[in-house]
Amino acid sequence: MPESTTAKRQYDSPAMAERRREILETTRLMLSEKDDFSMRELALRSGVALATLYNNFGNRDQLAAMAVMEVFEDILARPWEDPNVDFFDAIRLVRESVFDEISRVPAFARQMVAIYFDVSEKNPVRDTLHQVTIDQYAALLALLEKQGKLQKWVDSKNLAEKIAGAQYAHIARWAAGNLDDQELGRQLRDTVLIFVSAIATGDVADRANERLGKGK
Repeated sequence: MPESTTAKRQYDSPAMAERRREILETTRLMLSEKDDFSMRELALRSGVALATLYNNFGNRDQLAAMAVMEVFEDILARPWEDPNVDFFDAIRLVRESVFDEISRVPAFARQMVAIYFDVSEKNPVRDTLHQVTIDQYAALLALLEKQGKLQKWVDSKNLAEKIAGAQYAHIARWAAGNLDDQELGRQLRDTVLIFVSAIATGDVADRANERLGKGK
């Protein structure tokens, strides 16, 4: 969720930008502990006035969504920005960037899974997680489309949603202790390859099937 123009102006100086970074990092830390903390609790822990949080970040849901969005922007590889990138290198780089962050801060990853599967009607953090993941896979599928390697019947947005849902299902099993780190990495890899083998054409489909057979 983007910040307001006012919020951006408030954090123009290096010192204020660093303060903003600290507040968002504290927000992520508190999210890893529980998802129902209050703005007052965050203000106390961050050492800032409650009014400062509201004036610069909006309400608690907006702040939490912003904190989650920023960490994804920081960690996710964007191989599709290289016009010459090999598709399979691209999906590997994206997968590794996700997996490395899960391994680095497992408590945060587990809490994000809990929030993602929360059935509350209003949940900006869940919506942010879902949209970031959809955008990530839509960008990867766009690589195939540009190369003319995507079957004509494929709806990229719909398929990206399906891959995102499958990815979070595997991470949820890991969060519940049903998959170890190595198995999670394999499941994340195989999920994308299975989809690609079904929707790609020619050598891309062949390479996906070959990698599934070799476990690479």
